[in-house]
Amino acid sequence: MRIRLSILAFLSMQSLTGQVFIEASPVGTAPGGAIVVYGMGGTNPRIPYERIKGSPFFRHEWRKASMLDPGGRSLGRHDARLNLVTHEVHFMDARGMELAAAEGNVAQVAFEDTVDGRSVLTVFRNDFDAVNAEYGRSRRYAQVMNSGGVSLLKVVIRTGMQGDSLFGTQKRYYFSDRNDYFLMVDKRVERIRRLGSEELSAFLPSRMQDPGFLRENRLRLNREADVLRYIDHINAMRARERP
Repeated sequence: MRIRLSILAFLSMQSLTGQVFIEASPVGTAPGGAIVVYGMGGTNPRIPYERIKGSPFFRHEWRKASMLDPGGRSLGRHDARLNLVTHEVHFMDARGMELAAAEGNVAQVAFEDTVDGRSVLTVFRNDFDAVNAEYGRSRRYAQVMNSGGVSLLKVVIRTGMQGDSLFGTQKRYYFSDRNDYFLMVDKRVERIRRLGSEELSAFLPSRMQDPGFLRENRLRLNREADVLRYIDHINAMRARERP
């Protein structure tokens, strides 16, 4: 598999005194990576990830993950983690060096977990054209939140933020998330501007909807967990209807 060091990724960042910009440093140049802050009195201080509250990764610890290329071919199983700041898959090579896969090389990464003694996969894909179109054709990894013909996709946009500490004597740095949702119905993907009954009803065919189930279980479709429960119910209904 062709690999390279992480590309420089430019991300906007807000401060109390105006907009500045950060730049992710190449993987391996500092423990866990770093950002460079511009616009702070003419200096360009390098801010290591460990000085920023939170983690740039979906899960900070390394986990085994299986990867597929855009053609669906296996790229093997590696210790990996997903950087939600740059939307790159970081992995350990045979020498124990942390690298990031070149953009477009890894279309799917499935992280392995064990929950209550069961093996569970957390799957991310960056090959949804409708998703990438929302970000200027820049590839973003969408988490496939459930299995079945109807699926909820979530893209986490994690950015570095800067603010003043008490009395403005120091700068503080932290990561902030924005969750973007998409609904996939039989491989057709649509952006959901916000979770809610109106948005979901607009994209789900009427034959798939079950308002009675929502009322009986007191589900609120502005909550991610309730949306997933409703979608699982829809998929179960569809499975029963098939001959």
